[in-house]
Amino acid sequence: MDMGLWNGLQWCWIFNLRRPPFQWEKGQVEELKMKLEETSLAIEGNDVPHWRFEERGNYSTKSFTTAVLARETETLTSKNVWRGVAPPRVELLIWLVLAGKINTRSRLKKMKLIHQDNANCPFCNRVEESIEHLFLHCDFSWKLWCHSLLDWKIETVMPGSVETWFDMWMNNIKTGVEAKLWWSVFYANVWAIWFHRNKKVFENKEVNWTDVAYLIKMLRAEFV
Repeated sequence: MDMGLWNGLQWCWIFNLRRPPFQWEKGQVEELKMKLEETSLAIEGNDVPHWRFEERGNYSTKSFTTAVLARETETLTSKNVWRGVAPPRVELLIWLVLAGKINTRSRLKKMKLIHQDNANCPFCNRVEESIEHLFLHCDFSWKLWCHSLLDWKIETVMPGSVETWFDMWMNNIKTGVEAKLWWSVFYANVWAIWFHRNKKVFENKEVNWTDVAYLIKMLRAEFV
């Protein structure tokens, strides 16, 4: 199916999606449109391959190796996500959070999809909703993390980033079933926070802290 048409010498993109995007997907669709608008198509001439990892666009073994090594370093943390601890949709969410691809209000504001006045955290309504704030630094979320750690008799200090928190969590020296139980706590907390955040944003549902804590416990039992 064609995704656009020529208007004179200008190509116009037309999105014929198989289904209407969900609310949480609309930001991603808009981001895709913005990326495509940056690309100019020519009505005349033939398409030619271009290797984007080499300045002249020509493929070489050296440029391929350099690109792969750079990617290996970049995704070292995200590789540890795929542990089979939780359902694929949950592991995908964790990966998106670590990659900075979740459409928080801060990200939507930078994409000019929402106004600055609507960028605050839906839980506390005091600070702009970034990934770090939503999943970690918000008092609401940090209380959930501390509550989960009580079962392990662990006390800790708030880390600076979600990535640091993930690395600290996954590198804890635990083995076998205990390790899987431990990992499931991280996955359950992130999923529950995002789930209830969306309930509040898109359905205007009041979020009760004890309800989220209960969901986390249910998810942990389901994952293991």
